[in-house]
Amino acid sequence: MDSIALYYPHINVRDDTWLKYAALYWPKMGRLRPPEYRLMDSKVAARLHEAQWLVDIPPPRWASAELGEPFLELVTSHARELRDRFGLDPIDTWGVPPSVAGFAYASDRRSAGNPDGDEVTWLNPRFGFVHVSKIDPDVVAAAVDAGLAITGPGRGGTWVGMHPKLASAYTCALTERVAAEDRLHPVTDQVLPHTALSGWTLDRLVQTLIEPAPADAGQHRPDLSDAFVFLAFETVVPADLHTVPVDTILEIRAKFAAELDAFRTYVAEQVHKLAELDDVRDLTVFNEYLRTEVHQAVTAQLNDQARDTVRVSGGE
Repeated sequence: MDSIALYYPHINVRDDTWLKYAALYWPKMGRLRPPEYRLMDSKVAARLHEAQWLVDIPPPRWASAELGEPFLELVTSHARELRDRFGLDPIDTWGVPPSVAGFAYASDRRSAGNPDGDEVTWLNPRFGFVHVSKIDPDVVAAAVDAGLAITGPGRGGTWVGMHPKLASAYTCALTERVAAEDRLHPVTDQVLPHTALSGWTLDRLVQTLIEPAPADAGQHRPDLSDAFVFLAFETVVPADLHTVPVDTILEIRAKFAAELDAFRTYVAEQVHKLAELDDVRDLTVFNEYLRTEVHQAVTAQLNDQARDTVRVSGGE
């Protein structure tokens, strides 16, 4: 059985071209969407949602409850270290560039107080946001008491605002937990400092958020299967995929279902053979090995399908 993808870290997919690549490969893609959250999908995402390829998964209560244990222990046992790195008081010195992405979640610009009585503007663009339905209430309360988070109203209910690194780590850990239990495969269109395939235990959280980072920690190592898939499609699919109508993508999925199924099987086999690449330390070398494999082993297999894709999309 082919895995269904699970999109993270956001609810709304940010990159339409990436989404078209994903729709050419994955049988379906889910996302963790609170039922009360009003969507802000692009036209591409809305059409894929209408076609029931992009599906909504309510954040499961069991996942936030199970994940709550290590995060609650992290906050209660390392409050001072976390506050020194991610506390709300010095928000203007976080070194995180303000981003309008935070404002996609709500339009309420009211202020709320932090535990020390100083005001923090609600929906400050430096925050990372997580919907309250995705976090255990005890974790939210502990984070607020420790000066690490703030809550407020927004699109579809209450949101928890915190340092983006905390939000990223929590979202990745939640995605990993849901994916593992529901046999989903985490995928993202974002370059993140962490992934949803990092083994998010308490020790991992301490290592990631508190202990000094190694010199090469800034290198983003993509998931091997994801990197293989998208590099393969970028090699053989028309470079102007962003101009291909989404209905054409759906037509390709229907017309070449058997070929796409065969390609998914082939990728699974190749990724298994390439597992040794995970031991390559330097990202540049990792990428070159991957590109070499794609050009040698994948291009020939997909060229025929690519020519058919061009014809269907009006490229000839």
